[in-house]
Amino acid sequence: KLDVNSSTVFPTSFGNEAFLPYDHEFVIDNNTGGNQGSFAGIFFNAGADTDGSKVGTARITAEETGNYKADLIFSTRNTSFTQKMRIKADGKVAIGLNPPLAQLHIKPPSNIPQLLLEQSNAAHGYSLFQDGPNGGHLKFRRHVDGSETQTLLLRSDGGLCFGTDNA
Repeated sequence: KLDVNSSTVFPTSFGNEAFLPYDHEFVIDNNTGGNQGSFAGIFFNAGADTDGSKVGTARITAEETGNYKADLIFSTRNTSFTQKMRIKADGKVAIGLNPPLAQLHIKPPSNIPQLLLEQSNAAHGYSLFQDGPNGGHLKFRRHVDGSETQTLLLRSDGGLCFGTDNA
């Protein structure tokens, strides 16, 4: 349901301390009160195959988490709809999991670099990769034109290795 009438009044049933939007802001309100976990969002339909199958979709959702708080959730669909990133009301960011246990918490779905820093004018940079038993090793790799070479390894036992996995 979309209401773009400029005279629309934001509901005041949420108490005097509810944040009121500016006149130029678009408001999506699910009109649900007293339901922690309720949400409002934007659903994107990016297209489909010519027969209407394999629809490409994504979603941005604001989920009410209680006491004037809401998380912002970004979801995409591959074969199933899954949450990819969440920004918590306290500012913590989770990529690949929920809830975040740190200000920025990244958990990739497979063995890929968790962080890649590239120069703005080239495909060269450095990546950070966690690997090993019990999430043990932290690898720093040189990234050049899509391939990576390990430059530094901090092992789970505290060993520091340069260019090799052996201390």
